[in-house]
Amino acid sequence: MKGERSMKRSNLTAALCYLLVGGVCLALGVLTETKLDGILFGLAGAGICPGVLMLGQCIYRRTPEHAQQYAEKQAQERIEQKDELKEMLRGKAARYLYGLQVKVVALSMLVFSVLGSLELVEGSRTVVLYLGGFLALQLIAGVVIFNRLLRKYTGE
Repeated sequence: MKGERSMKRSNLTAALCYLLVGGVCLALGVLTETKLDGILFGLAGAGICPGVLMLGQCIYRRTPEHAQQYAEKQAQERIEQKDELKEMLRGKAARYLYGLQVKVVALSMLVFSVLGSLELVEGSRTVVLYLGGFLALQLIAGVVIFNRLLRKYTGE
């Protein structure tokens, strides 16, 4: 039970952090007039939307009628994780690398957007569009590859 409770708490903490960052960006975008307003509003949406969804999941899972169902789901996931420990360890490095690449590209897009808005870099829009396309390609390819492997090994 302790692991389940801390997992819920960490999800709640993450949701609140997303909401806080989104709220700060929204406040900065509304209260200031800079060339960065568009980026601040984008970051506000990127923080508030997932924060609201995560908070909704936390509230949904804590209701008495769904708490038992969620506990059963977590118990089943723990059993599957133990059975698949070796597979998980083999793929862990690849997953970390994939996540790192996505974060680096997203951060690079943000940096070039800021530099372009401040008129410190010419042609930043082209770089941001290129990085956005590359980010979309990575995300789509990740989903496609996962689904193909899932079908191959489970027949789904």
